[in-house]
Amino acid sequence: MTMATSRSIGTSFAARLVSKAPVLLALLLTGFMTACSTMTGSGINSGSESEAYGIWTGQFPCTGCAAVDARLVLWRDPNLFRLTETFQRTGEPPKTFTSSGRWHIENVGKSPELGRLSLTTNDGQRTLYLERLPRGGLRLLDPNGEPVADEIGVLRRTRAQADQD
Repeated sequence: MTMATSRSIGTSFAARLVSKAPVLLALLLTGFMTACSTMTGSGINSGSESEAYGIWTGQFPCTGCAAVDARLVLWRDPNLFRLTETFQRTGEPPKTFTSSGRWHIENVGKSPELGRLSLTTNDGQRTLYLERLPRGGLRLLDPNGEPVADEIGVLRRTRAQADQD
């Protein structure tokens, strides 16, 4: 192949690529916009809170701070969660962290209808265990299944779907 032939092939390819640039750009932007619309800042599309299975709020115990304000939103299909934790330290502005992932129910203990929830973050770095309480609350458990604290560590259900149990 001569230098002139390779130049004309390269020029021909470049000309075709440039002529199709608007189409390629449109496809790339469509793919990018689709990806953005299915992801939230936490990496999952969990839907709106109005579609949530339930919302719980309360406090978790904290080492080195007064408490952690917690807000948990669960979606049922698929079983996704978003947990927002705000750390309250004296003399410092609150720091808020949001994590998300998947949850499932583990039936353990004396009341299998209650069981406990296991929440695992998307990155797999954190798993929380929450005991389901008779009136709809959730109690934070350690990995051995023991309650972490008495009143602090209990999330109260603030909203539930109308059609649920």
